[in-house]
Amino acid sequence: MRLEIDVWRKRNVVIVGIVHQSEELYGKEEQALTIAKNGKFSIISSISPEIKHNTLYIKGAGDDDNNLFCYAFEDEKAAKSWCKEIASLTKKINEGA
Repeated sequence: MRLEIDVWRKRNVVIVGIVHQSEELYGKEEQALTIAKNGKFSIISSISPEIKHNTLYIKGAGDDDNNLFCYAFEDEKAAKSWCKEIASLTKKINEGA
């Protein structure tokens, strides 16, 4: 498995933890690495894990890689959609696509 994440959702809030990430998926501090993209959603390795709107930033060059991180979406529908799309992209990464 190249990328394993835990995702929890409570109403409009999503909490994520990176369980495992293969070395080839690490971006560098000076250059982000787009791991997967699906329409308007993407998974990018940059400095440290975080969620910004339709993007999941995974472990990169930062020191806080093992922390949980969260994001409050505008409503529950947006949070559900984000979780669905990120699960699809994670599956795509692990299938090697």
